[in-house]
Amino acid sequence: MVNADGQVTGANLETLVENLTLHKKAPDVLFLRAFFYNFRLFTDPVELLQLFIKRFHLSPPSNPPLNEEELKIWSTSVRLPVQLRVCNVIKIWLETYFSHDFDMCIKSLVFDFIEKDIKKVHPSSANRLREHANRTVSLSSGSHISLSSGSSLFSGLTLFEEHSEVSSFNTQLPPSVITRSLRNILRKTPSESLLQSVHVNDFDPLELARQLTLMENSLFCKIRHNEMIGQEFKKKGAVSTAANVKAMIQKSTQVTSWISDSILRDSDPKKRSHIIKFWIKVGDFCLQLSNYNTLMAIRSALSSTSISRLKKTWEYVSGKYKTMYEQIYRATDSQRNFAEYRQRLTASIAPCLPFLGVYLTDMTFIDDGNSNHRTSPNGTQLINFDKYIKTTRVLSAIDQFQIPYRLALVEEIQLYLKHSLENVEIDDQAFYSRSLQIEPREEELDIRSVVSVLAGTDR
Repeated sequence: MVNADGQVTGANLETLVENLTLHKKAPDVLFLRAFFYNFRLFTDPVELLQLFIKRFHLSPPSNPPLNEEELKIWSTSVRLPVQLRVCNVIKIWLETYFSHDFDMCIKSLVFDFIEKDIKKVHPSSANRLREHANRTVSLSSGSHISLSSGSSLFSGLTLFEEHSEVSSFNTQLPPSVITRSLRNILRKTPSESLLQSVHVNDFDPLELARQLTLMENSLFCKIRHNEMIGQEFKKKGAVSTAANVKAMIQKSTQVTSWISDSILRDSDPKKRSHIIKFWIKVGDFCLQLSNYNTLMAIRSALSSTSISRLKKTWEYVSGKYKTMYEQIYRATDSQRNFAEYRQRLTASIAPCLPFLGVYLTDMTFIDDGNSNHRTSPNGTQLINFDKYIKTTRVLSAIDQFQIPYRLALVEEIQLYLKHSLENVEIDDQAFYSRSLQIEPREEELDIRSVVSVLAGTDR
């Protein structure tokens, strides 16, 4: 089954393998990615390799049978290109999409295929494929390929290579903004007393935005495609392989809690307003850095009930900062399925750190809203490949932004952030209780006034 654009929407496994190894043309890149990102959901590595081997041994048409001259032409124009396609597709699998967690079961089968089949008819292809296979299986099981690692296979597909080269060699790192005294304080062994002695206001807001960006971008660039597929990120505990996705979610939660905690620490509303203004400035710099993930964490803290209800505190926040906050709010607004954010992201040029939550929502929506199979007009059950095309488009969107920022890492600030975030309280109810303590509800104040008056009357 194909759509109006000729894109495969439904097929059995053999037809999908055939489309990967056509003699007339190389496979469509989106189709290739969709297949290798998702094939473990509808087959297993051994069955897939066996189908590639079967495809390699393609038989000539038998009805009607070919004469000697026709067979010669067919062998040159059809079987030879198909065999080379099979070799190339297996090479791409080994080079870019191989999983040590799931694909090591094909190790002996691959080498047998190379030595017993490919070597006999294509010695040079066998040698190259053997090199790739040896290199792949020799990697440790901890060696994984992030989404962006596959970009080098396909020239002109994404901006990854070009941006990486430009940012690596043609630009200077911007100088870090940190005072010598603060750096010396931060060099001390992280402890609770150190956290108490250093206040967020001691940092330059631009530099803090940069360091938060580096911290979260590092996690984002490690995310692998299998972490996003089949709602792997929703699985609990050791069952889930979505370690980097979960680490990034946890980090964002910690940042939001840390911001709330920093605001609620002071009993003076004017001092609290200074902290709010500081975080608005950090958010504004995150927006300038196209760091939407940290920006969302900042917005989540400032718009939380515990912080937004602090009427006396917000009265000290000037119109200038409220306008800046409005820009932050609009950029992260969830209205119309994050329409404003998606528009900004479309116009963004890497490096950029997207808000991971939107991708997780999109992947969940695709997975829940599309069956794994579809029925052909003649009643045959087919793999719903259109579903995997949809998920691959999301994965490709992530891929284009898995690019490191060209910013100087300040180790002292990174260690401080790590210690602060790992030790912050993550309890919205506790934050709300603290919020009520520093700014009680107005009706509570009225009751206290009445009690005070009555107490005075009794005297």
